[in-house]
Amino acid sequence: MKMMLAADFPDLSAVQERLAVALLHAPRPLSPRDGYDRLADDFDLTRDQLRRENEAGEKVWHILVRAAYKSLKDLKYAPPPPPFGKWRLNEAGRAYAEKVEKHFSAPAGSSDL
Repeated sequence: MKMMLAADFPDLSAVQERLAVALLHAPRPLSPRDGYDRLADDFDLTRDQLRRENEAGEKVWHILVRAAYKSLKDLKYAPPPPPFGKWRLNEAGRAYAEKVEKHFSAPAGSSDL
């Protein structure tokens, strides 16, 4: 799936990392709606960005966040979501999110990713 997004949206890898950390700290599996909202806050998206739609009438932000969760599943960091529509991490995904979170809090210039 090739996605062409506006330059003012965060890139897919950044959304994937933030989603993993959000799922790591969620007390229970997240609904897609909760994921969209939490990450929109994390990235300080504007109302215009949140309302923007593609040619098919789908919200661009929702497409990007769903693609980030799909990436986590493709990397085997998230299981198929039972019950339907709930997002969570598996053990490998939690380890990935912890590593990403450490990277976010590391001093500038240091990296172990």
